[in-house]
Amino acid sequence: MIQTNCRSVGLPPTLIILIFLSLAQPAGADVTQAKLDSLWIRASSGEIRFAEQVQPSKDSLAGYGSDAVEFLVDKMNTRSALEMQILTDILGKIGVAGIPRVCQQLDSPDDFRARLACRVLGRIKDPAAVPCLLPHAFDPLFNIRAGVATALGEIGHPSATDTLRKMAKDQDYLARKSAVVALGKMPFEKVADDLVNGLSDGYYGVRYAAASSLVGFGKPAAAILKKFISNTLIVSGSLLPQPRIYALALAADCLGKIGDKSCSKTLQEMIQSDYDPVVMDYAARALGVLEGKSSLKFLKKIQLSQNDIFVQSMIAEGILSASAQR
Repeated sequence: MIQTNCRSVGLPPTLIILIFLSLAQPAGADVTQAKLDSLWIRASSGEIRFAEQVQPSKDSLAGYGSDAVEFLVDKMNTRSALEMQILTDILGKIGVAGIPRVCQQLDSPDDFRARLACRVLGRIKDPAAVPCLLPHAFDPLFNIRAGVATALGEIGHPSATDTLRKMAKDQDYLARKSAVVALGKMPFEKVADDLVNGLSDGYYGVRYAAASSLVGFGKPAAAILKKFISNTLIVSGSLLPQPRIYALALAADCLGKIGDKSCSKTLQEMIQSDYDPVVMDYAARALGVLEGKSSLKFLKKIQLSQNDIFVQSMIAEGILSASAQR
């Protein structure tokens, strides 16, 4: 026995104990694997007893950098929403070092793994991931297409613009919505028409996403919206299709949120066009936000000129908006 042999050569008991401990410890890669496993349990278990150890464990795993990538990629077959979020946080913090292996997961037949790869690449936000995302922009699965569009938007590199413009015409409304959101991160001069067209989309989520993206561009978007509204109002008196009504209403809402007071005249024209109460409502509220109390006289005059009680109530919304401004 080792203990007998050690004593026969006169080794002190303390040294004997240290020898036994060293023999019991895994070495090299086994030590690293054991540490990674331990940290992962604490980071992803969701148990109350580990609550205070979650963030430190995530930080420690990220601190391993490229040495932890393979371990984390192996975990990407998970179906747990919590584990997916933890993986996104850690791999996102590791950054560029994880891109090659994460990109490979886009080719996985497991759509959960592929979608998670999109999330991770979007979190990393490095243009190096764009070339591996683009080929999957027209994947047969709509949720992969939506994930790719979201990732490209998070990265925000102009090289994805043309692909995202095509994706904004996707047959699936969720993929279109993701693409329209992503277009809000691309050069405005290239995507302005696509976003304005998105205001007429049949799915409300796409319409509101397009409006939000336009607002994000500020005054350049206001100029485009004014032109769109003016061209549409030329047909005032005609019965506009419902998608066009949506577009006009949201265009007015955008002008109010952008805050460019040069748009006040356009909003007044929309209110006076008097062919759709919904458009009048949105335009009145936008004017109230834009001009504040100085628009009250105009709005009250329009309200009094209306015989339809529904239209009067729509204009009242604008009066309330104006009264609420300083």
